[in-house]
Amino acid sequence: MIETPNKLLQAHECEALVITCMDFRFVAATYAFIRDELHIPTFDLFAIPGAAKGIAEKNQYVLHVPTLAKALHRIGSIILVNHERCGAYGISDPKQELEAHNRDLRKAKSILQNVFPDTPVQLFFAQIGDREVTYLAVE
Repeated sequence: MIETPNKLLQAHECEALVITCMDFRFVAATYAFIRDELHIPTFDLFAIPGAAKGIAEKNQYVLHVPTLAKALHRIGSIILVNHERCGAYGISDPKQELEAHNRDLRKAKSILQNVFPDTPVQLFFAQIGDREVTYLAVE
């Protein structure tokens, strides 16, 4: 059994929707980054291979999730997190991979801002270090 504050279980609003890759290597670090660095304690999480790639490619299922999160939990912002060495991208050259991620993150932001013009969208790219993950803001 995992105890959860009743207040949280009774809530029906959260601060953000986080769209991130499903890659197990980043799950704990991404949770900590959102909670501890961005100071967002409540968020819906949508994990899908490639994260922003599905939005940039206009996958209808992926595009439907932010609409549901907005309607059901009145999210206040959307956060997209891609990461290096992503199998969904399959790009071995680090420079080309970074360019592809940045392109898709920016395209996804544009698509989301067209649908939700009053909802801030933040972009991040996670890099793997020796014993840490670093989250870089993408403009």
